[in-house]
Amino acid sequence: ALAAMGASLIYGTTGLSNFAHGEMVTWGALMALVFTSFWALPFWLGIILAVIMGGVLGLALDAGLWRPLRRRGLGVVQLMIVSIGLSLALRYTFQYFIGGSTYQLPGASPTPIQFGPISLSYIDLISMGVSIVVILAVAYFLIGTRVGKATRAISDNPQLASASGINVDRVIRIVWILA
Repeated sequence: ALAAMGASLIYGTTGLSNFAHGEMVTWGALMALVFTSFWALPFWLGIILAVIMGGVLGLALDAGLWRPLRRRGLGVVQLMIVSIGLSLALRYTFQYFIGGSTYQLPGASPTPIQFGPISLSYIDLISMGVSIVVILAVAYFLIGTRVGKATRAISDNPQLASASGINVDRVIRIVWILA
C-alpha cells in the first residue's frame, strides 16, 4: 500500500507512470539491509537512515533526471521510456553490488506468532502497524497541510495551480522525496 501511494502521488503530480518505482522501493530495502546487516548498526538507526536514503534518491532523481526532462518538454511516452531504462539500470546495479540472493533483516522472531492458520513474526506486526500509521499520516498530509493541498491542486490542474501561485516544481520535488 505504501509503494502504491508513492507511485500514485508521482502519477498524480507529473502524469508519469514511473516504471522505476519498484526499484526506488527496493533501494530503501537495500539501504536497510546494508545499514543493519552489513554495517551492523542498531535496527532503529538503520531504518531511519534507510528512509533518509530513500528521500535522497527521490531528490537526486528529480533534480538530476526528471526535472531537466520536464523542462525540455518531453512527452509522457518519452518519459515512460526513460523510466523503463532507469528501472533496468537500477535493477542491474543492485544485482552487481548486492547480488541476487535473499537476505533477512536482523531481529526475526525465532518462533512466529500464530493467529489461527496465519503465522506472523513480531517484525511483521510492527511493519503492519507502522504502515497503518504512515498511511494515515499521508492522508493527513494530503488533506490537512498546505503542501498536501498544493499537491492535490497540481494533480487536478497543474497550469491553474501554477497560475494561482503554487510553485509546481517545488511540490513535485517534495512528492518525489516522499514517494
